[in-house]
Amino acid sequence: MKISIFAGVLECEANVAWFRNQLIGEEMHEDDCTNGINGRGIKKDDGSCKWSNTFIRASLEAVAAVCKTAALKGNLHESKTTFDLILCEQTKEMAAKKDKPPNCPYKKGELKKNRKIVIGCDKYGPIHFEKLQRSPVQVPVWTKVQSVDW
Repeated sequence: MKISIFAGVLECEANVAWFRNQLIGEEMHEDDCTNGINGRGIKKDDGSCKWSNTFIRASLEAVAAVCKTAALKGNLHESKTTFDLILCEQTKEMAAKKDKPPNCPYKKGELKKNRKIVIGCDKYGPIHFEKLQRSPVQVPVWTKVQSVDW
């Protein structure tokens, strides 16, 4: 019995480690898609090149805080704060070549700024990226008002 509980804890922690490897890219830039995906060994379950991948430009801790929000449905949680993300994709021509990891080419990533995210969580932290909000959240721009002497 103790062994099965310990194995379950390891599996859950492994899910969070998988999430970090697949999705957390704190220092990621648009030009990093090919090296980022291949360098981390990101691929489909069948071992082929993954057509697309999204990196969240934030720490695991910042993303894990989303898990503390009220669940939308099941284990899905929407962030209250916004994140910047890098969307990496292959072109149709790249995908048609059927290259194998670690030789999967990706076009320059697309930076998505100020987006809320929806992630799946277990009691150990984030384990699944569901989606990002389509349109950016408008961040208020505060301007300094000059004082006028009357």
